[in-house]
Amino acid sequence: MLSQFTNFSEKLSQIMILCIGLGLLSACSSNNIVMDTDQNTNFGAFKSYSVVSRNQEDSLSANRLISQVSQFLEANNKLVGDVGYTDALVELDHYIDYRENDSSFSIGLGTGSFGRSGGVSIGGGVSLPIGADQIPVAVVSMKVLINDRLVWSATNHHDFKTDNSASLAKAQTVAINELLERFPLSRNGS
Repeated sequence: MLSQFTNFSEKLSQIMILCIGLGLLSACSSNNIVMDTDQNTNFGAFKSYSVVSRNQEDSLSANRLISQVSQFLEANNKLVGDVGYTDALVELDHYIDYRENDSSFSIGLGTGSFGRSGGVSIGGGVSLPIGADQIPVAVVSMKVLINDRLVWSATNHHDFKTDNSASLAKAQTVAINELLERFPLSRNGS
C-alpha cells in the first residue's frame, strides 16, 4: 500500500512540474508583432534589396541585424546590394524600451470553521512585486520601401532578463527572426 502511494506521489510531482513548465513557456511565447502590408505590391518581383539601419548609436547591434537580414534574403535567392542600385530598401530600427513589471507573488491568509449549521471563513491576502519596477524590452522594426514609398512594416519586441549586451543581442535575434518569418517574399506579401 505504501509503495502505491509513493508511486502516485512521484507521478503527481512529475505532472505538477510539467504543468508549471508548460505554464511558464506559454507565458513567454506571446505574439508581439505589429505588421502592415500594401496588398497592391508584387513582392515576388523584387530580386534585390539594400539593408540599412537607422540606429547609428549602437553599431554592433546594427551590424548584427543587417547581417541576419542579408543572410535571410540571400538564402531566399535575393541579391543584397548598395542603396540606390536595388529594387527595394529594407530599413531596420532597434532600441531599448522599458515596461512596467507586472510580475508578483500573492500570499493568501485566512481562517475558517465548519460546523453542523454552516461554515464561516475569514481571509485576506497580499501581493508582492517580484524583481525590478521596470523590465527592459528590445524593440526591432523593419520596413520595406520602394522609391521612398512604404510597402511593408513590422515591429516586434521581446523582454530581456538583464540590462546587458548579451541578453539584448539574444532578444534582438529572437525578435528579428520572428519578423523574418513574416517577411513578404511572394506576390501578395504573405
